[in-house]
Amino acid sequence: MLLLLFHLGAQRYAVPATQVVELAPLPGLSPVEQAFPGVVGLFRYRGRWLPLLDLKLARLGEPCAASMSSRVIVVGPAADGEAAALGLLAEGVTETRAAAGVALPALAGGQDEGWLEPVLFEDDDGVTRLVRWQALLTPEMRALAGAAAP
Repeated sequence: MLLLLFHLGAQRYAVPATQVVELAPLPGLSPVEQAFPGVVGLFRYRGRWLPLLDLKLARLGEPCAASMSSRVIVVGPAADGEAAALGLLAEGVTETRAAAGVALPALAGGQDEGWLEPVLFEDDDGVTRLVRWQALLTPEMRALAGAAAP
């Protein structure tokens, strides 16, 4: 399996490349009042609005740095076949890598670990956690992702 790698703090995470629609620089955003924690706004993507979730803000409480390696990872469609998609803002988005390392079962996580797959990949560079981005989509975010842009 080919993975797109990124970082949240010192930890490596990944999204399966088959679920990545596009990589993009940070777009212009329309703010969303009282949004889901970590949603920094909406952006236009191919004729519709998508929510942009800052993963570092949502998980660590601080926003992603505005750097050359910070990117929007457009992921979709959702596993249930709906057209819902999501923009994930992440740091250190610089490489893809085959998951050729050892797959390890993750230790039981807390209630908030549903956004991570229950497997870790280990290679010479360390451990990578696989993100289950569909678990981050709330019903409100799904509705926003399906709305056509005016």
